[in-house]
Amino acid sequence: MNELISIIIPIYNTEKYLKKCINSVVTQSYKNIEVLLINDGSTESKNIQICENFLGSDDRIRFYSKDNGGASEARNYGIENAKGKYIIFIDSDDWIEKDTIKLLKENIENNDLSMCSYRVIDEKNKNNNWKNHVIKNDIILKNEQFIKCLFMNGKHYKYGYQGFIFNKLFKMDIINKYNIRFDENIYYNEDRLFILKYLLQCKMNVYFSKYIGYNYYQRENSMMHQNRYNEKMYTEFIAFDSMSKIILNTQYKYLDDFIRNEYVNHSLNMFIRFYDGEKNNVIRYLKNSRIYLKQVFTSKNIKARNKLSILKKYLIITYMLKEKKKRKKLSIFTINDDINFGNRLQNYATQEILKKHEIEVETISNQDGIIGIGFLKKKIKNLIKKILRYKPKFARYNNFMKFNKNIKYSKYHIDAKHIPKTLKTKYDNYITGSDQVWNPNFHRMSDIDFLKFAPKEKRNSFSASFGISKIPEELKEYYKQNLQEMNNLSVREERAKEIIEELTGRTDVEVLVDPTLLLTAQEWDKVSKKPKQLKSEKYILNYFLGNLSEKRKAEIEKIATENNCTVVNLMDKNEPLYVSGPSEFLYLVKNAFLICTDSYHGSIFSIIYNRPFVVFNREDNTVNMNSRLETLLTKFKLQERYSQDGKIQQELLKCDYSESYKILETEKEKTNKYIEKVLNINIDNKERKGTIN
Repeated sequence: MNELISIIIPIYNTEKYLKKCINSVVTQSYKNIEVLLINDGSTESKNIQICENFLGSDDRIRFYSKDNGGASEARNYGIENAKGKYIIFIDSDDWIEKDTIKLLKENIENNDLSMCSYRVIDEKNKNNNWKNHVIKNDIILKNEQFIKCLFMNGKHYKYGYQGFIFNKLFKMDIINKYNIRFDENIYYNEDRLFILKYLLQCKMNVYFSKYIGYNYYQRENSMMHQNRYNEKMYTEFIAFDSMSKIILNTQYKYLDDFIRNEYVNHSLNMFIRFYDGEKNNVIRYLKNSRIYLKQVFTSKNIKARNKLSILKKYLIITYMLKEKKKRKKLSIFTINDDINFGNRLQNYATQEILKKHEIEVETISNQDGIIGIGFLKKKIKNLIKKILRYKPKFARYNNFMKFNKNIKYSKYHIDAKHIPKTLKTKYDNYITGSDQVWNPNFHRMSDIDFLKFAPKEKRNSFSASFGISKIPEELKEYYKQNLQEMNNLSVREERAKEIIEELTGRTDVEVLVDPTLLLTAQEWDKVSKKPKQLKSEKYILNYFLGNLSEKRKAEIEKIATENNCTVVNLMDKNEPLYVSGPSEFLYLVKNAFLICTDSYHGSIFSIIYNRPFVVFNREDNTVNMNSRLETLLTKFKLQERYSQDGKIQQELLKCDYSESYKILETEKEKTNKYIEKVLNINIDNKERKGTIN
């Protein structure tokens, strides 16, 4: 019979692969299908355009767009809206063969689950034939056999891992009758949990075809290969625990030993492979594996060689934790400005750059007036801001605080009058910068900005800035003495280098770019977040730290009208997006049609995200940043981006930064060499591990 089959495709940031995926579905030899494209809050604008193009050419396609909630939520959304008798789930960066749906449909007629073989295509090696999950002949498995296949090593595992959701056709009546859904609180192994729930309700068998109908594209930068130990990865323990509880209430309770064994082995392997020395979710993996350890070692189902392997891994981990104590530690000393986008983003960038050299990095908390009674006052103020979080200025502050969770701070606070005696020996090295840590106009500046509390051989600067072109006469001797006592010096501007040379005679000063430029767009995406207040898909982002005159506003509005855009004024306290923190700022820059700015970091992130931008003179006398911006644009050969007359030329609505990116590669190499000098390491370029890329 020619029953309707629902095909669910969740979509999140796969525009490079999406067209091929959808094309493989709509050209199936089995025609009676409905295709549900579910945009799960994707930040790539072309995803929507690709879907809409297919939507207009094939009436079997339906397109839904929702806020990002993860693959489980998107699949459940698809189930709720599906009308077919059968359902299949396809990842948006994969594709299927022409007869896949036809074959799966034929094989499910007298069975409850139909599945085909699949191949894994690796992004690096293009086609890893040895990874093909293929059987020699079609087979029919009873439920118990296939459930064993989900968990057991040995003969049942010869079919390859089958816990993935993508190569299987399910019956909708079973899913709906028993309300089988994906657990939206689990991000890893949620598919295997779904399959287990389904199989336990099946009365008939599982048909497994040798036909290689599914192509699983394994991307190096996919969710499964990035930041494995964030909060989402930790949910894998919940998945295993849920599967264990389900199994214990069935006739297959003996399989619980294999579930526990797999989790212990998996968690230990991941710990050994990815442990980075910090007390993050990797430590939780280790603790959870210990919960299962006794059951695994006392189980008669688990072979002795498996138990011996686990013991060996624990010995390796013991050694790793012991070696961790020998790991170098470095502290960052910078301005802690909790309402400044550039300041927070450069602090995060400096941390991430240094972490790539396999050292522990910590930012020292330093703000005037928060030691002693001041600390209590700040805590009370922060509590009030959380309570009043719906008021714009407090909501904005709270979003900054959320971003700060990405930065590892010291547990203590210091200022010029309160410095712990142990601070000089607590770290192997100290870095001051980036940002204007040596600006005398900032009344917060003191000896600690020159790291006077640390031994001279541990004092280093990293892309530090004076923020002025001339040191006041009465401060020259003070600066001279402190700068002479720094071990390694790097600054952000050529004029800063000249100042140090004039004051001290030192010729070893390095000029490095702002650290925010040293992380890739993909690395910044890890801490990017779509603002809830953003309603427009196409907008011009106004990011002005100075005044925004009516004349300039009219010019921007004209360009917006001509290009069917809205205008987002990020720094206008009366607009909804004023509450944005650094994470939201990144998203707004990345997805803007055009960025209009008088900001240094507004320009930097436009370059990073390859977005058109126009730089204007600052229209008030707060702080003159024009020379700083001119230096940036000149270095990267983007002088045409400076609007001297306040007009926006049409050619500025497009961009080509290929020449700028070549220059940036050279700057990254300079930074790598400087960091190696600070850390007293010397790694050949070909062997360099974890450096800026």
